[in-house]
Amino acid sequence: MKIDPAIYEFLATGAEALRILTGGLVLIGPYRFRSLTLKGIERRLDGVYEPDGHAGPVYVIEYQAQPVPGAWYNLLAKIGLYGEEHPRRDVRGILIFTRIRDDPRLPRLIGGVDSVARGLPGAVSARLAGAGTEQSLSRRLRTAGSGRGR
Repeated sequence: MKIDPAIYEFLATGAEALRILTGGLVLIGPYRFRSLTLKGIERRLDGVYEPDGHAGPVYVIEYQAQPVPGAWYNLLAKIGLYGEEHPRRDVRGILIFTRIRDDPRLPRLIGGVDSVARGLPGAVSARLAGAGTEQSLSRRLRTAGSGRGR
């Protein structure tokens, strides 16, 4: 699926986009959003919110539009690789699922609110996506990111 550009465009509108997708996670202080490739093994992150001038946590964002058994391991690897490059930062991950049934649920003991990595079930994406089609999600993400449609 070609949904990554729509998610990137939406998340790049600012921290309010993350609050909308997570159902309320508020980033304290200024943050800047960008896409990032981690050197060494060349792993591309869908996006990352980095504190801008303060010591708040970094949020690695991954979007999962299709079922992938290793989705959580992929996110954990990216959190670890980012943390290796920036060992003095508190790095957390958020995995966004289009549909809750796409969550592989492994490894266990991951995904809680205070966990280093947490998932956003399909219900959050469905709130934005309406019918759930790729075009609908893309259109609604752009609308939500522009401040219209709320």
